[in-house]
Amino acid sequence: MHVGICIHVRETRAQEFMNMVGVNIDELPHMYELSWRANINVYPVKMDGVNKYVVLYDDHRTLLNVLYFARMKGLLEAAPNLIYFDYHDDAATIPFKRKLSAHKPRTFTKEEFEKFWNFVEFRLRTDDADWLCAGMYFDLIRDAVCVGAEETGNIDELNDYFRKSGSHHLYRINHLDFELGVRGCFEDRHSQHPQKDMQVRNIFKRNWDTDVNDMVDVPYVLDFDLDCFTGEIDDTTMAWPEHIFCNRYCSDKDTWMLLRSLMKNAAFITICREPGCCGGIGEAHKILAHLDKHFFEGQLHTMPIR
Repeated sequence: MHVGICIHVRETRAQEFMNMVGVNIDELPHMYELSWRANINVYPVKMDGVNKYVVLYDDHRTLLNVLYFARMKGLLEAAPNLIYFDYHDDAATIPFKRKLSAHKPRTFTKEEFEKFWNFVEFRLRTDDADWLCAGMYFDLIRDAVCVGAEETGNIDELNDYFRKSGSHHLYRINHLDFELGVRGCFEDRHSQHPQKDMQVRNIFKRNWDTDVNDMVDVPYVLDFDLDCFTGEIDDTTMAWPEHIFCNRYCSDKDTWMLLRSLMKNAAFITICREPGCCGGIGEAHKILAHLDKHFFEGQLHTMPIR
């Protein structure tokens, strides 16, 4: 097929999908072009009346390519904060013998994008353990909050800071239902870690401190790694049953309202399937279907047409 015709077909299909979910293609920057790349899909959704992009991909390090693309297209003017739901903190440091400085983005052009994409694909760890610190070094991520992680040794070792390129905060918190409780960072006014809790609330744009009104208002990207919603039984990884998923995020009004606010106010939303960490592609798809049904109101169309 001729390239011009192929692009026209892609744009037509994109508009057809956007029409299906009630989004005008002209109201959003052309981030849907990411779906032209292998193993990436882009879905337009409406969150409480606000048009939003959802980018779906398989390997977590791909998020760096998505962030680069967003900078290149002007959707982000500077490095955003990152709020990411993940079973692992993915914050392993990178040996600087890899000469990272030669790959650090400076112009965010299409030509540099192709080189950067290859670096992310072939030079970062294939287990996706080091993309977070790489993103901070490359000025693609400012500060980050990891939600719900069970394996947090890297952030613990870094003591909440990454200092290889400026100073970046890395925080880990429990699932939102806990953090909204009396001992959580959103409600505990007598916390043993008041500075950390204040910084987390600021990234979430949820501060009730009167002395932080002059803090810089930084946009954030919201990311879901599906393995955050898994557990292990007899050394077998499997998806949370739907009723547990609902109990943790949908049944409690405060938790649900915080989650909806996070989704509505994010610059855009990304989802990493990571089937190898979810117990297989079937379990990953089960979690994705839960997210689609309960978080996105079916707008990702994960359920087959009957």
